[in-house]
Amino acid sequence: MTSLSQFQHRLSSIWKPLLLFGILAIIPFGMVMDQYSSDEGFIPVIQFGKRWKGRQLAEVKALDVEVLSRFGYDGQFYAQLAVDPALRHPDMQDALDRPQYRARRIGLPLMAYVLGAGQTWWILQSYALVNLMFWTLLFLLLWKTVGFHRVRDICLTIALLWTTGTLVSVSKALTDLPAVVVSLAAISLPISGFWCLLILGFAGLIKETSLLSYPAAWDVFRKTGWWSVRGVACLLILVLPLALWLLYVQMALAPGRPVGSGNFGWPILNIYDKLVLAIADIRASGNETLFFRIGQMLEIVSLFSMIIQAIYVVKRPRWADRYWQFGIGFAILFFVLGPSVLAGQYAFTRVLLPLTVAFNLLIHRYEGTRGYAWWFVIGNIGLGGLAFRFVLTLIGY
Repeated sequence: MTSLSQFQHRLSSIWKPLLLFGILAIIPFGMVMDQYSSDEGFIPVIQFGKRWKGRQLAEVKALDVEVLSRFGYDGQFYAQLAVDPALRHPDMQDALDRPQYRARRIGLPLMAYVLGAGQTWWILQSYALVNLMFWTLLFLLLWKTVGFHRVRDICLTIALLWTTGTLVSVSKALTDLPAVVVSLAAISLPISGFWCLLILGFAGLIKETSLLSYPAAWDVFRKTGWWSVRGVACLLILVLPLALWLLYVQMALAPGRPVGSGNFGWPILNIYDKLVLAIADIRASGNETLFFRIGQMLEIVSLFSMIIQAIYVVKRPRWADRYWQFGIGFAILFFVLGPSVLAGQYAFTRVLLPLTVAFNLLIHRYEGTRGYAWWFVIGNIGLGGLAFRFVLTLIGY
């Protein structure tokens, strides 16, 4: 009876998370399955563009993958890095739009190379699907560290797994979600300082802007002493992998065209310009389709939500909290973003995904019931648009 009771208790404690997973998985898994092709598998998720087709690596060109748009999306470059993560392919320089910039983010391509066992077809399939693995890992991480006991726990999970930045990363095979999940695992799981630093360092190899989350390692250095031998060793564990890789990239690839133009600008001014432009676009979209008008409206509402998130994190400092340390750099980054990043919600929501994660974890931890509901709504209301549009697609709009 004791064994039966234990089994029943375990079953009752696991069916609710499994049900929640099944419901939440409908949108991200549906977005990926919607792009599945009987001829190419999941390669369309990567979104190769017509403009770059003639410059693809020979191995990718041999597959003759279908191009569905003129320019494609960023994942096409990281996927080709996965074919040769050592950067020794003679065509690599020509296949990437900005060679050194793309090659910095070697973590995800390296994973796809290993998962694909060095075979181009399987490498591309692995790269297209690896975001779904990290989406699942984020769900498991929240289950492990937060649990799904209260309404606010469910709200937190929905906010992180269905937010636009997460879904863009999944549906377009990008590096943003994996970098966030790896960083979050480093600071959330009950692991030693060594593993925390090692995992954070790997997040930097997935996306170099993860450097902004490194302040979350503050406690490790506070315990070891900043100028002690152990402190210096910890610093090397954290920054040396990325530093060595950047040096290797510098030697292996020519710079290509300049990087960073339009990524940064004067504080706040570009946000104002974006709002003015978005309002003008809405006024001019009266005769467009429902999908188009929803997208135009969300350009404003999503930006408003990001402003709320950044203000909350900046105005309510929690100096000793790892989640605040994780997000504060991205809150500051938001105010100096340039027109290239602010051009569309698909760009700035994924670049600022760590801010969204930190904001939701902080209000979950510190706000009372009424305050939590208020902050949750105004901080996330503009970030469910991609999920909403996919649901409209499912029901036939």
